[in-house]
Amino acid sequence: MQRGETWQIFMLRVLLLRVLSLLAAAQLERSGASGNPDPSMYALWSTLATVMSTAYHQQTLDLLGQPFVPGHSHALADWANAHHVVVPASVREWYGLPNGQQILSRHSNGDHVYDPAMFQLHCEQTVPIIEFMLETQSCCRWGLWVDRSDDPPVVIQDLTQPSAWELCAERFTIFTYTQVFDWQYLLAEVAETRNEDQWSTLADPPGPAALAYLHEHYTPKPSTWTYPGMTVQRFSASEQRIIISTFGTKAADWALLGATETARWQLRHTMQHVWEQLGMWYEPFTEQ
Repeated sequence: MQRGETWQIFMLRVLLLRVLSLLAAAQLERSGASGNPDPSMYALWSTLATVMSTAYHQQTLDLLGQPFVPGHSHALADWANAHHVVVPASVREWYGLPNGQQILSRHSNGDHVYDPAMFQLHCEQTVPIIEFMLETQSCCRWGLWVDRSDDPPVVIQDLTQPSAWELCAERFTIFTYTQVFDWQYLLAEVAETRNEDQWSTLADPPGPAALAYLHEHYTPKPSTWTYPGMTVQRFSASEQRIIISTFGTKAADWALLGATETARWQLRHTMQHVWEQLGMWYEPFTEQ
């Protein structure tokens, strides 16, 4: 929703975009079946999407303090035209940003975020999957599950063994938001302290009591499955962020991050006290 816009107008634009998306998809299916795709459909859809942009990624941009400026990716439009794919609205919006690809590249573990011209098209259960990112050591890859929704799920595939695509984030907007949420404070801390392993520690996975505490004192943020079999839960309060990566019953990785040195160490002392009160095992942070 854009600033100053009523909820009714926002919903009307979303509904119109949805209708246009279905019409475009149907036209592409007909033209693709005839062997004569109509390039004008892509141009028309791109123009309408720009005019009626809904700022799907406003929350992510708010984290970055970056204004929303609608744009258009010619590379993405050309790729969609060549592959006869209707790219979902939230994806077009992201890659229409002047630095959408760069934001994902920076807020990652050095992963390879493709230029739209290099997207790869796969198919799973007759559903198109657009591969858009590869893990830094080629251990897994991420794709968009093109289910005709405007904000499609993001899926992930383990490349170290024969594996199917699995759910990573319920929506692409959640994926972009959590990438920035996870890496923003971490990158700032590493740049400030030059210590790349001080920001997280191992502790027991959060049980009912720990989760109750977190929900009472912090704001829950979207959960994702960032690597096959790994669940990531998130919480925040003011200048503090908690990111808990859990893999089965193994010790969880707790990243306790802050916008300032005071905020981060206050959070770490608080959580160590909570762990002790709840009888949870943990490895203490070492203040340096």
